[in-house]
Parts: sequence; C-alpha cells; structure tokens
Amino acid sequence: MTAVASTNGHTSEGLQALLSRLDGVKQTSDTQWSARCPAHEDRQASLSIGRPGNITLINCHAGCSKEEVLAAAGMSWEDLNPRKSQKQIVATYDYVDDNGELIFQAVRYQPKDFRQRRPDGNGGWTWKVRGCRVVPYRLPGLVEADLAELVFVCEGEKDCDRLASIGMVATCNVGGAGKFRKQHAEFLQDRKVAILSDNDKAGRDHAEHVARLVHGRAASTKVIELPGLPEKGDVTDWLDNGETKERLLDLVAEAAEWQPTEVVPADSAADDRPTVYISTREHEVNDAATAALSSDQNLYQRSGVLVHVIEGGQTKDGIDRPPSSPRVTPIPLPLLREKLCRCANFVRDSGEEIAPAHPPEWCVKAIGARGRWEGIRELEGIVMSPVLRPDGTILSESGYDEQTGLLLVNSCEIDVPFSPTRNEALKAVDLLSDVVCDFPFEKPVHRATWLALVLTPLARHAFDGPAPLSLIDANVRGSGKTLLADLAAIVNHGRDIAVMSSPKDDEEVRKRITAIAIAGDALVLIDNIVGGLGSASLDAALTGTVWRDRILGKTEIVEIPLSTTWCATGNNVVLHADTSRRVMHIRLQSPLENPEERSGFKYDDVKLYAKQNRSKLLSAALTILRGYFVAGCPKQSLKPW
Repeated sequence: MTAVASTNGHTSEGLQALLSRLDGVKQTSDTQWSARCPAHEDRQASLSIGRPGNITLINCHAGCSKEEVLAAAGMSWEDLNPRKSQKQIVATYDYVDDNGELIFQAVRYQPKDFRQRRPDGNGGWTWKVRGCRVVPYRLPGLVEADLAELVFVCEGEKDCDRLASIGMVATCNVGGAGKFRKQHAEFLQDRKVAILSDNDKAGRDHAEHVARLVHGRAASTKVIELPGLPEKGDVTDWLDNGETKERLLDLVAEAAEWQPTEVVPADSAADDRPTVYISTREHEVNDAATAALSSDQNLYQRSGVLVHVIEGGQTKDGIDRPPSSPRVTPIPLPLLREKLCRCANFVRDSGEEIAPAHPPEWCVKAIGARGRWEGIRELEGIVMSPVLRPDGTILSESGYDEQTGLLLVNSCEIDVPFSPTRNEALKAVDLLSDVVCDFPFEKPVHRATWLALVLTPLARHAFDGPAPLSLIDANVRGSGKTLLADLAAIVNHGRDIAVMSSPKDDEEVRKRITAIAIAGDALVLIDNIVGGLGSASLDAALTGTVWRDRILGKTEIVEIPLSTTWCATGNNVVLHADTSRRVMHIRLQSPLENPEERSGFKYDDVKLYAKQNRSKLLSAALTILRGYFVAGCPKQSLKPW
C-alpha cells in the first residue's frame, strides 16, 4: 500500500468522507476496505484502503497514483487528513443548461479552494463530475442576450456575478485559469467578446488562451488589461476601487481588435482538429481519439486490423506487382501515432494550464488493439476499374463505395448502355475476342474461358462464393501464355498482372496466399508451373471467400476477405486430383516448334493495342455483364461446377 498522510485526530473523518464517495465499498477487516477505483473504469474493486495504527493508506492495484484516486473522488490530501480546522464552504456557483437545469456546481471553500459536485439524484451530491456537459457559467443569460450585446469573459464566477449585478453579460469556465475549452468558445459564436485579464502571469496567459480559442468564431475579440489593478487583482477589485460600468465600456471601445502575434498553436480555433484531453479515464481518451481518426480518408478497418492503401513501394511478400500498384497494408503503431497527431489535438490539463501533448503510448497501443473501431470505414477490397455491384449497377466513381465497401482507384472512363441488348452484348464479345484472334486456342471453348477470365474480376463482388482458377496451358514454350494473362489484367487494371512464382511446397503457398489476401490483390498469376499444380492451401483458397491465417507478428488467427481471381501458366501441366475440380482450362495448341518466331499478327504489339483501347475493351466487358443482369440472369443449362 501507499502511505497517503500521517494521521491526527481528524483522520477517521477524512477516511469516512473518502469511503462515502467510492462505489462497491466492502470492509474486509477492522481496519481495511476494498472498493472500485474512481480513477479508472474499474470492475474488480481494485482499490484497497487501510488504517493500521495512525497511518491512512490507499493503493490501486491497477496502477493509479494516490493523487489520481483522490482527485477522481473529489478530494485533496488535506480533505483526507485535515491538519487544521475543517474547510468551510463559502460560496457555490451553479452551472446550468440552456433551460436553467442544474448540471453541476462549483464549490468555493475557505481557506481558498475549489471543487465541483453534481446532484446524485437522491437529494444529495456526488463529487464525480466527469462526463458532465461542458457549459460556460451563466449560460441562460448568454443565450438570451442579443448578438449585438457585449459579452465579458472573466477568470472566475465571482467576477461574472459582479458584472451581472451592474447589468453586463458575463461568463467564464469552471476551474479558473487555463481551463477554457473549445466547447466554451462555441457558445461565443458571432458575439462581441471582451476578455478581462487578471493582473498576474496566470491571468494574462489565460486571457491569451481564451482569445486564441475565440478568435475566428466571435464577431470581434478584445483583451482588456484593466489599469490600476493591484498584483493578482481582478475586475471585482477594480470596481470596488470606485471604477464604473461606463469606464469599463470606454476601455473596451478604445481597445484594438486582438490578433495572433505568432503561429497559431494546435489548440486554437483556427485548428479544426478535435481536442482530446488526456486523463486517467483511458477508455474515454481512446474513444475520443478513435472518433477523431474517422476523419482520415485513407484509414480503414479490415478483418480486425487498421489498414490503409498505398501505391508502389518494395514488398517482401514474394509477389511481383507492377509499379504503383495499390495494395492494402496494416497500420504499424508508429504510423498510427502519426495519424492520431494529424487527426486530433492532444492536450494535458496540469491544473495550472492546458498544454499540447503527444498521444500517450498506452493510447496508441490500445487503439491499435481494439479489433473494432466505431466510425472507421470497413474495406472489403481494392478495384482498379469500374465493377459490377451485387444489385447489377456499375461502381464507376473513384473513391470509397459505402454500398460494397470497395475502394475504386485509378478509374477508367467507360461507355456502357444502361440496358444493353443481346445484340450489343454479342458485339462486345466480338470486340474482346478480336484482341486474342492470333492466339492458337485448341478449341473455341478455350477462347470462351479466356473471356471468363476477363469478366470474373469485374463481377467478383457481385456474386457469392468462390471462382475457379484459369489455367493457361500450352503444348510448347513461347505460345503466349503469360501474354494472355497480361491482356486480361490490362483490360481490368490497365497494367500487367501481379505474378507469384511457382511455389516449392504447401507452406510457401500458404504464406503467399496470406500476403495476397492482406494486400487485396484482385488478379494474380502463378507463373511457369513445372510439373503439377495443386496443394491443400491452394485448394482451400479456390473454394472459399475468407482466408484464415496468422499475420506476421501476431499470435491470433485472423480472417481476411479473399476475392482474388487466380490464373496460372505452364506447359502440359498436370493437375492434382482435388485441384482439377477447381480449374478452368485455357489450352493453347501451337503447330510450330518455335511459336515465338511467328510474324504477320493482326496487332504487332497487342499489349500496346489493349492499353490504348482499354476504355473500349473494358466497356465491352461491362456491357456483357450488365446485359446479362438486365436480361434477368437467364439460366444457361450448364452443369454445376
């Protein structure tokens, strides 16, 4: 336990006062008690209180300091163990809402001290005021005042009441210097504001702090330093010395408009970031910080992980992607800390001033580990072209799509009829088929399977369930297998296909699939298969829409959406038993020993042709899909896969 103070004859009174303000108090022995700690969200009664002999002891087993415990209970060191005469309440100041209903009360003691309390609902008081609405003093008078009327901002309630007694509109914040918040400033929107500075450093700093928060909101902002004030004097002292209301109004009229004389700090009204106040109520701090993060337009949640989308950069996941390819990547804690600073203004209230602060390490770690973030958008995947939605409409606008959870990047202009006819769909088939007219497909069905490879990524998010792998197989080298895969990718993405080399074993397959699922790759080629194709992990990927595995650096199993369209290339590939049931075959059968030496093609550089005409080819593919949907998705009398 931690010694709070040596005791004297008043110790039992202070201890009883503390116990009366705690929840879940149980006496565990003649001199010991347990209770729920008021300084953190406590469900375990982690606070111990004891009075062995003449020593009063408290200890929070969750780590809260004795100062934090006492402050949360609305007590001080002297309250627990008064050394002299007991403090006396000499004044109370009611903080009410717009309708005059009491929210909380500021209590002034003699010797000078301040505390806050609120009604407990049973005719008494509780000193726990965290969570109460933040309002300025004398709010009803402020709300009722005409916008043209001058509003004085003072440092304390006593000064506000004195100004009100001579017919002025005045307000302040609870807690004195340094405690003025942006929430208080919001009540001064479009008003003429005069800030009265007490005659000491704390008073002048407070006036400057209020001015920075009010500037840009108020119709005018002036800071008034009253002449002839004694050290630590205030407007009450000034009026008591014989000054008048008329003289005060003259000083305001003569004062220049306040202007910031240096770079506006982060906690001013010019900064539109929400302010997060660091306190021992960590869950509230984390909730506020998470809410602020929702303004980040490149932050998403996916499978219990905070992620963002980046383009390009080197990867070590074994996937060869074209330059500038977008991919999903988890947010590391250092970057999460940076994002928190971009989205929120963290401040710490020391009791003397409100100072800018860095996001606490415990806040960054807790937010990163939440697994679910209210207000953060859920990312289903990335697409690099307009695609078909489940309702048959086409997602064509770049950015995040609320309906599907997809992020469309690098969109392409398309021209798709709203209700394509069968004839328009058939013309679209001919346009796409023309691109591959020089490839030696063994049968027409193999050309049709290539068309299916082109269409599948565009419809992948419009149907439930998995999609088969397209195996581009040939009898000899140089037949154009990889080129066929690239053409499908160019129509879809405007670039070559992402490539994964032929894996050595199932463990390598599993790791590569995990990397692909995390990155959200839409179309991937397993290139140059030697021998057979198939493994347990590949079979699992081809028969599911969710991938389960451990992310590097984590111990728990995560479930990641897997909507990748797969294809593979090889010569005379042997399919393993289970894999053969999950594959569409595209067979190239060249009569030439060296087909790469051929010439006389319709398109000498077919990849360049596809890139230059991508808009037309993509529109043709979407016309086929849209036409099928408009026709009511007619049955094709095909055997189930």
